[in-house]
Formats: sequence, C-alpha cells, structure tokens
Amino acid sequence: MPGLEAVVARLLWLTRQDPTNRVLVFSTWKDVLDVVSHALGANGLPHLYPKSGKKFEAAVADFRSGHQAAMAAAAEPGPSKRPARAPQQRQPQVLLLLVKQGANGLNLTEAQHVVLVEPQLDPAVEAQAVGRVDRIGQLRATHVHRFVVEKTVEENVHRLCQRRAAAMDLSAASVKHASGGKEHGALTVRDVAQLLRQPEQEETEEVEDGGGQERGSGEAGGALVSPGQRAAAAAAARSAAAAAPAAA
Repeated sequence: MPGLEAVVARLLWLTRQDPTNRVLVFSTWKDVLDVVSHALGANGLPHLYPKSGKKFEAAVADFRSGHQAAMAAAAEPGPSKRPARAPQQRQPQVLLLLVKQGANGLNLTEAQHVVLVEPQLDPAVEAQAVGRVDRIGQLRATHVHRFVVEKTVEENVHRLCQRRAAAMDLSAASVKHASGGKEHGALTVRDVAQLLRQPEQEETEEVEDGGGQERGSGEAGGALVSPGQRAAAAAAARSAAAAAPAAA
C-alpha cells in the first residue's frame, strides 16, 4: 500500500527529527489504522491506538503525560551536568484516532502535527480534526499533513472537499466554530458524478477549475472545449482554407 508507506515514513521522520514532536493521525477506516499501527510497531515507534471507547480516555491521558515528560527531559541540563540514571522507556509520540473520535471540544494541544491519512468529503470534518491542536493553549506552530493517492478516487474527493470548503467559506473563524460530526450540506448529483470520474477527466472540467477550458457557442448550452481541441480545430480550418483555391 504505497499511500500508507508514505504516511509511516512521514511519522518516522517527524518523531526522529524532534523527540518532543507529538502527532495525531486521523483516518475514517479502522482497518487503515490497524495497518499503520502494525507498521509503527515493526519500526519500533511507540504509539497509542485506542480501539474502544473505554480505552480512549486512558490513551489521551497517556499521550498528554508523555508529552509533559518529553518537554521536562528536553529542559534538563546536558549529559555532562546530568547525573547518571537508568534509561527511561520511550514515550509515545503518535496517537492514532478514527475521525469520529475527534469529537468537538477535545483539546490535544500537546500535539503539533495532524496527519490526515485520506481526504474527507466534508471539509468541516477536516477542520474539526485540525481544531484538536490549533486552538487556544497551543504554544507551538501547528502543521497539517494531507495524503492523497494519485490517479485514484482520492484525487476527486480532495478536489470536491476543496470546492465545498470554498462554497461554505470556511475561513479561520468558521474553522474554530465547526460543529461536531455534522455534514455541512448533502452531496448533490454533480458531486457524485465528479467523484466517479477518472482523475484525468478533472483536468477538462470548467473555467473556474483552472483547467484552461472555454465554453463554445453551440446551441446545447455551450460544450466544454479543451485547448487541444481548439488547436486541432484551428489546424483543420487552416487546411480547409488552403485547399479551397485548389478545389475552385
């Protein structure tokens, strides 16, 4: 699974780069988090993955206490001034969560990185996930890592999410007030059609999509004409004009 390999590689890089880094990983699918958890364990990266509601609060508490311990260790004097002691167990730096577990009001400012394993249809869901760390009480810069697999339906989902976010005007203020777990606007027939298109079809869609398309003047409401089609039509017209005198 190339997409998940990229996710795991990013998590390993973030945690090795800075021992005080804390990362939230969100996915819609439990099976996906199972694979990520297995890969992190195989690479020796301590992490927390609450699979049931009963373990959720305990995992969040461990995540917070681990962050506090890491920050305290970072503030201690250098090895030359610190008394020798037994090595401590490495604290978990990654918390794996299902999207539905990122309930509105959950405060996890101990983390600075949010990893979205796959794009979401509802932009408010992404805003809610980011809002777990980007809120009052956060003392460090926050970073969002989005993963989209090329040439798959995920590209269409990502584009649709961006369009819906623009339509809903999810500004910085509205992100902070994103309501929990509610779909902001049902999918339209056009939305579903866009999701089912091949990724390359998205490149020849509409003028506002940045694809360089123009509408023709046909009676059927203006068919979409791509730059390649315009060039071919122009070449055909020139050939016809050059052949006209000879035919006469």
